[in-house]
Amino acid sequence: MRGRELRGSRPPFSKTMSTLTRTSLANIALGHIGKAPITDIDERSPEAQTVKQHWDLARDELLRQKAWKFATKRATLAALSATPEFEWAYAWQLPSDYIRAIEFNGRQAGTGEAGFDVEGTSLLTNDACAKLKYVARIEQVSAWDAGFCAAFALLLAAAVAPSISSAQGLGANLRQRGEMVAMQAFGPDNHEARARAVLATSGSGYLAARYDGMAAAAHSPRSSCAPASSAVSLPAGAVVLESINENGLGTFRALGQRFELLLSDLRLA
Repeated sequence: MRGRELRGSRPPFSKTMSTLTRTSLANIALGHIGKAPITDIDERSPEAQTVKQHWDLARDELLRQKAWKFATKRATLAALSATPEFEWAYAWQLPSDYIRAIEFNGRQAGTGEAGFDVEGTSLLTNDACAKLKYVARIEQVSAWDAGFCAAFALLLAAAVAPSISSAQGLGANLRQRGEMVAMQAFGPDNHEARARAVLATSGSGYLAARYDGMAAAAHSPRSSCAPASSAVSLPAGAVVLESINENGLGTFRALGQRFELLLSDLRLA
């Protein structure tokens, strides 16, 4: 019972960079499955080969889930000669290590204010310049923080388990634990940046419909990278919040995952 209480508690993650190697992290993943450690991740054993097969996919999947600080980069994008056929005025080349957008020209991705689409390796927008804050593909394990490593080891184990273990439901259980650890790890990670609530005051389809604003505000061309000022007049006292801090939603997801793990433990007991 004591072990279950510890497993459900918040891990004491350090924000320093990892001292792990690919081989040591692979062995942590194999340990979650109950397998013996390997000597080198590049060896020819079935365990090492299976881990290598799933490594890149598990890493990139976890990177895409959150705006990890250790993987955050900024770039001024290069313009592409070919312009979009319709809807957008400009096309910009995404960085080769691009995983996920965080902000574009100072506007948060995934909100009504963002004003861009990502298609293939291009970013399409009506802005005449392109400054992107994004999550990058970080391959060097020593650059990962401890919370990311802990979550990655569990998710890698979940991907590998069906190939090298006959334990029923082990992969699904490991994945649930990995996703919960990722939520917990991202809590302190997210608090290392300024808090931000995105007000729906520019480029908002909601405001355009609700308050008769400009429906095409998000798609109007801009000649500078500065965020556009509000073009919508709100009624006195009206406050419209279009997005919230990602960590707030993560709290609810983590609680649900803990409950699922508790039920799983009860079934196994």
